[in-house]
Amino acid sequence: ETGWYDQEQDEWVLLVSGAAMIAYEDGTLTELGAGDYLLIPANTRHRVSWTDPDVDTVWLAVHY
Repeated sequence: ETGWYDQEQDEWVLLVSGAAMIAYEDGTLTELGAGDYLLIPANTRHRVSWTDPDVDTVWLAVHY
């Protein structure tokens, strides 16, 4: 809940099912629904701030 991801690689994320919110250290929020994808550049501090409690959230994440 309070930790941030700060990865050495770029990360491409696909939300397969559910809904989620990604928060960035600068205060920016990105909402994702099933089928949405996102590229998170290396060393961008981020975290999952919310997932839909009524639907399983399934992610596909590729680090490169």
